Amino acid sequence: MQRLLIILLFLAGSTLADEPIDYVNLGSTLLRDGYTQRASTVLDKADVSKKDFDFARYYSLKGILLHRQGYPTLSNIFFDASFERGQNNPAIFLYVAKNYWQIQDYPQVIAALERAGEAAKQDEQMFVIKAEAYKQQGDFNAAWAALDEGISLFPAYSRFYSQKFYYLLELGFFQHALEYADQYLQSKDYRPKDYLAVAYALRENGQYGPAAELLEEAVLRYDSDEKLIELLSQVYIDQEKYLMAALVLDWAAIRYPEFAHKAA
Repeated sequence: MQRLLIILLFLAGSTLADEPIDYVNLGSTLLRDGYTQRASTVLDKADVSKKDFDFARYYSLKGILLHRQGYPTLSNIFFDASFERGQNNPAIFLYVAKNYWQIQDYPQVIAALERAGEAAKQDEQMFVIKAEAYKQQGDFNAAWAALDEGISLFPAYSRFYSQKFYYLLELGFFQHALEYADQYLQSKDYRPKDYLAVAYALRENGQYGPAAELLEEAVLRYDSDEKLIELLSQVYIDQEKYLMAALVLDWAAIRYPEFAHKAA
């Protein structure tokens, strides 16, 4: 807020002194500080007819602005215009890649990340996006390679292991998937989706005891999640622990009427 006040005072001072305002610089500062709407208003005031106007920078800022406002296609149009005017900052391609990701143009996501070069390797999230873009095109080998590269640079980033886990589940490699489950779930809180996925993999491998233990923890933490309760009861049935399965469903029926018919 203090920074914004200084900017506004600068604006007022410049006006009083009848000095020209550099709206591109001012818009850049506002955009960098998170004042998106104010940046939009300021950039619209830039005099594009001025001699030696910096179109490369101006179009880049407009592209970033539109990206933040949720207009990916229009944002990339401005980025393309900035490249035509000489913009050579590779980090701009990270925005381009994110825009293509939003409109699900996966080949262009990969192309943009390749053009970003080393800039794309500074952000672990870019490896996540790249891997998923390959996967969406059915190229699991390239997706796996992208995750391997990400792990080599950011070994502690658990999202890489979670992606490998879910890819392996999708391909039916349940035992192999469990190796990655341990790596990514130990470093973050389990969500219901994570509990279900890991328990499912354990169950598919006949590891009913560990699956039940995991689901018991899950139900205690997320006691309103119907899928967790159902899977726990099913795992008990897999172990022929019919009384335990009935108790789980009875407990659920007391709290949630929709379980009454299952308990019966």
